[in-house]
Amino acid sequence: RARLCLKNKKTKKEILEEHALGAGIILGAGGSNLLDRFVHGGVVDYVYWHKWFEFAIFNLADVMIDVGVVLILWQSFAAGRKAAKSGR
Repeated sequence: RARLCLKNKKTKKEILEEHALGAGIILGAGGSNLLDRFVHGGVVDYVYWHKWFEFAIFNLADVMIDVGVVLILWQSFAAGRKAAKSGR
């Protein structure tokens, strides 16, 4: 896989275009957390998960950051598989 990454060099612009949705989700959620810091003096966490076990308290922006990261990883693996199948 390392050879595949080195062989298919992409510019920063191409990478950003390929992962625009995931990057936008991450930037939007990060901006939301930053706005909370300025307005409320800290990030307001309001989701408390305690169904089967105690878990961290978090907010929707934190979830969206995770969704953006997973989306970028999924797109990267899918692009790698597609390139491997096409023989590139």
